[in-house]
Amino acid sequence: MTTLLYILIFSTLLFSRSVSGETEIQYAIKPQFEDARPFSEGLASVGIDGRWGYIDKSGEYVIKPQFDFFSRTFSEGLASVKIRDRWGYIDKTGQYVIRPQFDDVKLSFEDGLALVAIGDRWGYIDKSGEYVINLQFDDAKSFEDGLACVKNDGKWGIIDKVGEYVINPQFDFISVVFSEGLAWVEIGGKYGYISKNSFRK
Repeated sequence: MTTLLYILIFSTLLFSRSVSGETEIQYAIKPQFEDARPFSEGLASVGIDGRWGYIDKSGEYVIKPQFDFFSRTFSEGLASVKIRDRWGYIDKTGQYVIRPQFDDVKLSFEDGLALVAIGDRWGYIDKSGEYVINLQFDDAKSFEDGLACVKNDGKWGIIDKVGEYVINPQFDFISVVFSEGLAWVEIGGKYGYISKNSFRK
């Protein structure tokens, strides 16, 4: 009886393996998309037949594929999407909150603001689509904890949420985030660190 039990257990384990000897995968959502992005705020951007939409964690479309380029992840309830060479922002029902009008965007909303470009100039908008900081930078990064790195004339500095410099552009490069209160910077081919506390108002 004991021998028979061992045989049954061994057989069960054997058949739970795939032909290659690896454990058989149980897909939450079976492979079916041409491309896909990570889940964020309960939705994921997926591509099929050259169009992008959003699915929920059951694999059902919440927003049908209709966008021209891979749609960004949702952040603060909104996601940036591209259609006919212009970027705009939708909510989780797929409705435009900010109509497509920008030549480029970076990520989605962070710290209440989004980074957008028209031509080669970058600025920041709020969730109504109004400019909080006008298009004026050669390059820029998203806000974090009330601060953002911006670039003009080949140098990086740091601004606050009203667009005023807390550190004038002077670095060849600056890291995107502060870690343990410090950010690494490059100047003249050398690297060092600046402290967030050293320029807080």
